[in-house]
Amino acid sequence: MEILEVVFSVTFYSDGGKSIYRELGELNRDTFKDYIPKQEGIEEAVHFFLAKGCIVEARSEVGITVSCEKEIFEEIFTTEIVYNRIKYIKDFDKYIYENKKEIIIPKELKQIERIILPKQSFELESKETQRPDLNYRHLNVPEDIAAIANAGTLHDNGYFGQGIRVIMIDTGLYEHQYYKEKCISFNRIGAVNSFLVDKDERGHGTAMSSVLLSIAPKCDYTLVKSCNKINSYPIPALQKAVGLVPDVINCSWGIIGYEPQIYLEIANAVSKNIIMVYSSGNGSSDRKNAFFQSIAYPDIISVGGCFVNTNMELELSDISSGYKSELFDERCVPDLCGICGKMPKAQLILMPTQPGCIFDVSNGKRDGTGQEDGWMVSSGTSAAAAYVTGLIALYLQLHPDIDRRNLKGVLRSHCNPINKGINYMGYPAETDWNNCSCGSGFLTAKNFGI
Repeated sequence: MEILEVVFSVTFYSDGGKSIYRELGELNRDTFKDYIPKQEGIEEAVHFFLAKGCIVEARSEVGITVSCEKEIFEEIFTTEIVYNRIKYIKDFDKYIYENKKEIIIPKELKQIERIILPKQSFELESKETQRPDLNYRHLNVPEDIAAIANAGTLHDNGYFGQGIRVIMIDTGLYEHQYYKEKCISFNRIGAVNSFLVDKDERGHGTAMSSVLLSIAPKCDYTLVKSCNKINSYPIPALQKAVGLVPDVINCSWGIIGYEPQIYLEIANAVSKNIIMVYSSGNGSSDRKNAFFQSIAYPDIISVGGCFVNTNMELELSDISSGYKSELFDERCVPDLCGICGKMPKAQLILMPTQPGCIFDVSNGKRDGTGQEDGWMVSSGTSAAAAYVTGLIALYLQLHPDIDRRNLKGVLRSHCNPINKGINYMGYPAETDWNNCSCGSGFLTAKNFGI
């Protein structure tokens, strides 16, 4: 495939001497200040790239993301770039930039530690039809999700997440008829300027948004589109999201390959008291050499998966990741659990998506929906994280003055124990704040208070 544009992110040398490439395991809320670069160094780099005809797509206090024509990139960094398909993904095409020659950073950019060619994220035109009738047990949005979350009493008293700024970083948000009928409003922005924000070519973000908005339908909601059909840019998506200064950011995805800059951007968000929610993964972990990597940064809320049967009994999902972090000492995930199906495909929640998108087609082959009808049945820890993020929005509306550094501990106290089931890694259900199965248990709003 021909390259017309190269998107790249930049890591700067820190003012405090710490490097995410040497000392990532020491990065946390308290040490973050030692990893922050000099802001004048970032400004100098911005001016340099603009003068070369580049576009600064996104920036934060710890990095920038830039785009330019392939020829400009190769001239600046004395290299050669190719575009290759990732071989091990069968369902659809994902491409990555690769440099055939070493990237040489110009001497005038001495403040730059590394140039990053983006890693892909993974998730964890037709007209949509009416919601399909399925002949097996499944959950519908919004009513079944709200009921399982015990959000009904809060909704009855007028609490729907109003005033809480929530961002989901995901594949996009298609304006499905479902959202129009429910009178749900939202905003959309792209991680990079070339993305079409009214499209969701993969379909994951449209579906997961419906879970979150089942619980907090009137939150101030924005979808930051991190990818299109073949490219994804999670670093500028994080930079854009943090720049909007939300209350909480939902990330129902992981990274294909090891990428330290992601953690630095997350640490920057946490330093601003933004609550970061990540899926624990559907069988992935944060081992450096793993192909699919989930995020276990200590100051995020990591969400595992819990299945809820017709009798409201809880069972740890066998698709949910739980593990001891390889990157951060004494860090175990998940912290708590949200709603999730079970193996093999976690088919549990009927959700809207973009008609004919990748997820609509692939799920439609097995879940009883059509392949171009704009509906899919799925879940995974992606849905679990969205579920928990919706509950966090309600909690923040109820308790706006809470010290957000303590929020994770408070949420743990509102979890129901899970005593049945085994997760993907083989850990049996054991409700404890620091284990590798289900954390503190299944979160609901039952005791949030009015």
